[in-house]
Amino acid sequence: MMTNEDPLSTVTGGDVQQVRAALGLMRHELAAVLCVHVNTLTRWEACGPGPAPLHGFPLEMLCALRDRVVRERRTKEARSTGQCVAQGLRRDGRLHALLDLIRFAASRTIRWPAMEPEA
Repeated sequence: MMTNEDPLSTVTGGDVQQVRAALGLMRHELAAVLCVHVNTLTRWEACGPGPAPLHGFPLEMLCALRDRVVRERRTKEARSTGQCVAQGLRRDGRLHALLDLIRFAASRTIRWPAMEPEA
């Protein structure tokens, strides 16, 4: 389980803002998928460069999303995922939207080592 003491599992308010902006989601949409009140999400974003007081599922999800969006710079994929999430919230409900977000957050780009030609 992640703890706030580990720098890799610390999410700043700026990270939350960047993730939300990259996904193209409104605060109430991201809050709904993370199962938190919109005021909670607003408080997290207000932390700016400081650590946001996250724990549990929102911390784990935002760490994974931060890694995909901020560190791996997957902004095009993030935007299309955000559109699916917003649409899923409207049409299919929170669980379908969450599933789309989890798929994006959990996916990793696999870089295979260059294959040496056989002699």
